[in-house]
Amino acid sequence: PAIALSQAFSQREPVRWEVTRRFAPALIRRLVALPEWGATACLNVNFPHADPGEVGPAVATRQGAGLVRGIDVVARADPRGNDYHWLRFRRGPEPNGEGTEAAAIAAGRIAVTPLRFERTDREALLRLAAAMAAPA
Repeated sequence: PAIALSQAFSQREPVRWEVTRRFAPALIRRLVALPEWGATACLNVNFPHADPGEVGPAVATRQGAGLVRGIDVVARADPRGNDYHWLRFRRGPEPNGEGTEAAAIAAGRIAVTPLRFERTDREALLRLAAAMAAPA
């Protein structure tokens, strides 16, 4: 079992670490004591960009589309000539319905999302399998 912590922030304002400092210790203790999320999930905990007094209770959420529309890997060289790679995110609005972590964060709540590692695009797999099963 694992728990990942993330603090939402606005690029134009300082990160409000006091939200995580205030709520994370008790929430981690509470989550560790819960057997319901199992040994195969990683809990992704997102803290909102808000004043601590405005933060609502933690809520279980599902993963939303978020704002990331794509990721590029950019190869660069530092001033000494050493290679390094930079991840460049393309962002844009995506629909994030009720029950998603993005919706919870936007509402000033702490989002707790159980994640598991799965890279297979299930919908594409079903379409591909049906297309390949059809006579050529």
